[in-house]
Amino acid sequence: MFAFDGEGRSGIWIITADVAGTWQPWYKPTWASIVTFVIGSGGGGGGGGSTNAAGTVRGGGGGGGSSGVVRATFAAAVLPDIIWLRPGPRGVGGAPGATGTTGASGGLTYVSNTPGSTAGVDLFLVSGAAGPVGGVGGSTSAGTGGAAGTVSTISQATFSCLGSWNAIVGQTGSSAGAVGGAAGVNVNPLNASASSFGPGSGGGTTPAANTNFAGGAQNAGGGIMKLLSGGAAGGGHGSGGITYMPPQFPLMANGGAGGGTNGAAGVAGNGGNGGYCSGGGGGGGGVTGGRGGDGGPGLVLITAS
Repeated sequence: MFAFDGEGRSGIWIITADVAGTWQPWYKPTWASIVTFVIGSGGGGGGGGSTNAAGTVRGGGGGGGSSGVVRATFAAAVLPDIIWLRPGPRGVGGAPGATGTTGASGGLTYVSNTPGSTAGVDLFLVSGAAGPVGGVGGSTSAGTGGAAGTVSTISQATFSCLGSWNAIVGQTGSSAGAVGGAAGVNVNPLNASASSFGPGSGGGTTPAANTNFAGGAQNAGGGIMKLLSGGAAGGGHGSGGITYMPPQFPLMANGGAGGGTNGAAGVAGNGGNGGYCSGGGGGGGGVTGGRGGDGGPGLVLITAS
């Protein structure tokens, strides 16, 4: 995606990851004097919910972690004519099982001088030291949330010294409902001390009494983000995350909401997929557990003027 002003003297490019994490070239405009990059990793996948017979504890999966954000501004004169981008692929959600599968971690995003190279000596930017971690699958215990994507440092990318930049950590996914039976833990997607990409919410946990509970929700945030409901008790699927984009909104996204339980019979709800760079929701526990939602794809946003 790209857009220019009416005179072709400024532009914005939004490049997202495919499943394989393909490298893509970006061609510096001849008229550019200032170039800014905003990047994030792929989000961590939600954990799968526990599958087991009625009358047993079946924990929901934990929500996946979200990416940190790196923003850097360079004078166009110090950049080569072609820059290579690798937006990080999403972390795939975990499958249900007696012990649900832990969601996959999200991939890091790279801005490189050399196609295919993630070596620090070739990099302008990298989205963190480690990508967001997937939520832990449910079992007779509730799945815990995946760790946040870590902060990038200047030592990871040699050419970052040519620009002015900052970085902030991601957010940790929320846990599934408690073992005694409970809804998944809700998420507040905007946090002043972390990135604007939200983590996934945990799935619901059903106890031996087979009582049903909802998945964790994504709370409204910042007067802009909408409430995204967790999956309803009885097997409802968690809502998928929303990505909010400029120029209408600041760049931000929700993680996926958690899936609801299905204690006595049937299939529990799946976790919702995360928005860009955000975590997937955990699946609910049930006679057949719900699948964890996928994390959102990684992102490179570029502006030139």
